[in-house]
Amino acid sequence: MRTHIFTLLLCLVVFSGRCQTDSVSSQQNSPTFLSETQVYSMLFEQQKEANSSLLTTVYFSLGLLGGAFVSILLSQWQINNGKFREQEKKLMGEIESVEKALSTLVDSVNKKTNDLEEWVRDLYKNDQFLQAKIHNLTADKWQRAGMPQNALPEFIKESEIYLKSDPDMLGFSLNDVYECLSELNSISKRNKTALNDLMRKFPQDHENYSIVKEIKTQLQALPSEEENRLMG
Repeated sequence: MRTHIFTLLLCLVVFSGRCQTDSVSSQQNSPTFLSETQVYSMLFEQQKEANSSLLTTVYFSLGLLGGAFVSILLSQWQINNGKFREQEKKLMGEIESVEKALSTLVDSVNKKTNDLEEWVRDLYKNDQFLQAKIHNLTADKWQRAGMPQNALPEFIKESEIYLKSDPDMLGFSLNDVYECLSELNSISKRNKTALNDLMRKFPQDHENYSIVKEIKTQLQALPSEEENRLMG
C-alpha cells in the first residue's frame, strides 16, 4: 500500500514539477529540476500527514468502538440486574409462601398433637376409672361374702388409683376403707403396710385429711392377725 501511495505521490510531484518547469520555462525560458532530496522530503511530509490522518481515524474509531462496548456492557448489566431483581422478588415470594405453608402445617400438627395428648389423657383416665371400678366391684363381692379382710386390699388399690387420677372419687373410696376397717377385728401385716403407705401420701392440708385421720386412728386400734391369734 505504501508503494502505491509513494508512486502516486511521486507522480503528483513530478507532474507538479513539470507544470512548474513549463511555467518557468515559458517565463524565463530556462529549465528547473527538483533534486532527489527534495522529492523524498516532499514524499516524507506527505506520508507523515497521511499517517497522522490515519492514526486520527484509528483513534476515533477505537473511541467509538470503546464507547459502544461500554454502552453494551452497561445495557447488559441493567438487563441482568433487572432480571436478577425480578428473580429475587419471585424467590422471596416463594419463600414467603413456603413459610406460610410451613406455619400452617406446624399449627395443624400442634393441634393434632394436643388433641392426641388429650385423647391419651382421657383414655388413661378411663382406663384408671375402669381399673378402680373393677377393684370396687371385687371388694363389694368379698364384703357380701362376709370376708372384709379380702375386701380391704381392693378398697386400698381403688383409693390409690383415685388419688392419682380422680380426686373427686377419692372421698368415696376412702369412706369404703373406713367402713371396711370397722368390720374387722384384726388386720393382716400386708394390709396394714399397704394402708400405712397410702396414708403417708396425704398431707395435713389435703381436702380428705379428716377421713384419713379417722382411718389412722382406727388402724392403730386394730391388732394384727398374729397378735389376735396369740390373744385367742
